[in-house]
Amino acid sequence: MSLRTDASNQGNKPFFCRPTLSVPRLPGTLSATAAIMLAGLRARCLPGPDFVGAKRDVPDRREWLVERRAAVKEDYTRDAPTYDAGYEPVTAVHRRFVARLIETCPDGGMVLDAACGTGPYLGMVLDAGRHVVGTDQSTGMLAQARAKHPGARHEQVGLQELEFDREFDAAMCIDAMEHVPPEDWPLVLANLRRALRPGGHLYLTVEEVDRRDLDRAFKEATVAGLPAIHGEHVGAETGGYHYYPDREQVRRWLAAEGFEPVDEADEWFDDYGYHHVLVRAPDRLTLVGAPTATTVDIRENDPRRTAGRVSHSRMERAVAPPPGYPHGVARDVQDEVGLLPVPAF
Repeated sequence: MSLRTDASNQGNKPFFCRPTLSVPRLPGTLSATAAIMLAGLRARCLPGPDFVGAKRDVPDRREWLVERRAAVKEDYTRDAPTYDAGYEPVTAVHRRFVARLIETCPDGGMVLDAACGTGPYLGMVLDAGRHVVGTDQSTGMLAQARAKHPGARHEQVGLQELEFDREFDAAMCIDAMEHVPPEDWPLVLANLRRALRPGGHLYLTVEEVDRRDLDRAFKEATVAGLPAIHGEHVGAETGGYHYYPDREQVRRWLAAEGFEPVDEADEWFDDYGYHHVLVRAPDRLTLVGAPTATTVDIRENDPRRTAGRVSHSRMERAVAPPPGYPHGVARDVQDEVGLLPVPAF
């Protein structure tokens, strides 16, 4: 969501929220991007430019990710008043997938637009005769969405904190998952899965860049002493933080939440693109965490849906590690109902 496209620029040449800073190359192998990353860290985490060859402390990854998320939130809130100026995020592919998502909902149905930003898709849902809830962690972005679409419901909440429970016929998370670190992808997908009614559809986009760019970013982050893994980028153009998982990893995460593939499409611009994904939540929920798994029928019209609900339990689930993850298997601990993985993509 940090990349913008100048409508007057042919070829959809991306530009960014603010001009890229010109930073002189530091001694050694650090590029300007690495210098920007260093400047964004607290002084206690890393010493100054003369650290090359010297022993330095590496920031704790958990703390670093909290800091990066705060930077992203601040970036969007600061840019919100002028974010839409000369910027049209809705491409033909975006519009096609949103329209298809809306068609899966009954008349008067409920749609969740998670990380809605300034609300470029809220109008499509409202015009189609459906209700929509737009959520975002940025007060500034949400204020813009509320001003443009007062007929929608708006809530300030981040993707990691979504607590909706089977309230929506469909959900979308567009141009936002790039700000979610690998540790939080399973949590966010579980939140979106829980928000959907049985059989509900989810549309999300996965931003992609040339893997060679990620190789360079990872090398620079390593030299800078950042606790980053391969696929993460914190250059000035990212709004504070981006993570680019490969498609197979995304498919595994989706399958782990029980999502079944429906459709996908690719869209590529000059130096970045989107992988569009439409998936469907299952009609049946398998509860895991006991010696014997229990299957609860929660079909849309089944009167036992309410009776079949269970309280969340604290569970630990292993997920396949993203490429370059330094510690083998990534583990995620979260409050959730465990879902039995179903069809691989």
